[in-house]
Amino acid sequence: MRIGVLAYRGWDEGQDDWQPLSRYLTGKLDGRPVRMVPVTLGSAALLLETGALDFLVTNPGHYLTLSRSYPMSVLATRARRLSDGSRATSFGSTLFARRGTGLNSYSDLLGARVAAVSPRGFGGFQTVWFEAREQGIDLRTAPAETVFLGFPMDRVVMAVLAGEVDIGIVRSGLLESLGAAGRIDIDALEVLDPGASYTHADRVSTRLYPEWPFVALARTDPALTNAVALALLQSADSGLRDIWRAPVSYLSARRLLDVYEADTAPPGDTGPGAVPTAAWVTMAASLAGIAALLLWLRGAPRRRRPRPRRRLWRRTRCSSPGGSGRS
Repeated sequence: MRIGVLAYRGWDEGQDDWQPLSRYLTGKLDGRPVRMVPVTLGSAALLLETGALDFLVTNPGHYLTLSRSYPMSVLATRARRLSDGSRATSFGSTLFARRGTGLNSYSDLLGARVAAVSPRGFGGFQTVWFEAREQGIDLRTAPAETVFLGFPMDRVVMAVLAGEVDIGIVRSGLLESLGAAGRIDIDALEVLDPGASYTHADRVSTRLYPEWPFVALARTDPALTNAVALALLQSADSGLRDIWRAPVSYLSARRLLDVYEADTAPPGDTGPGAVPTAAWVTMAASLAGIAALLLWLRGAPRRRRPRPRRRLWRRTRCSSPGGSGRS
């Protein structure tokens, strides 16, 4: 049984987070082997297309985007343990800067150097984009520079601490996790607009959205899907750090995604599922990688062709969310 997991912190950290769930499910499924497969925002679609996964655990924006092309159903929603020991089926994003810089609100995005994961990152970009938009700030143009550092998301935190950027965007709970592990001094950072939610123990700068769903692919054996769903809903007394509860509504995430895609789609492409401009380069790179992988799998011969003398395209680096830079 193969479960894809979005490895937003890289898989070295991810294995420690997800192997307890793997062992728990193995015990509940009469010893059936359970393999956790790390995925990224770009690789998940290929794995679904080739039938390499039976289940998927990812952020709500990623799930909703993939569900347009791949039939799947939500079995459960994660109830994540927060920094005060409570559990929540909701999360947000954290906008933060180094303490002492005087940056403390969304208006400070104007002219700042900002770091995020990717234009396609839900908790790592889109939620803050939406919040800024509600305050009349266009996150694509307001900062002096926006750089997308990719996974692991920890890079964003380290870039802020090193002074490489002024403001970082991460999902809620990451700063607390790094602080608890002794990786950072959390008091060296200041959260922008920390009063976004008084009901959430972790620092958040946005409204809250439903936590990660555990989804089953439509082609997965129904008996296995039922057994996994039952095991997840019985996890309250399992000793797992994060447990699973009945699925919550993902409507708020859907509404955010619809607004984001309509507002950032290329000119003339504003329908459902439109791809944000800044994601086109990432998508092209993913497609190129998929093509190379398929050729390798099929054993197609590779012939070296002479390169043309004239350069047809010049690669440039653009740090704007709306540009053609690497994300």
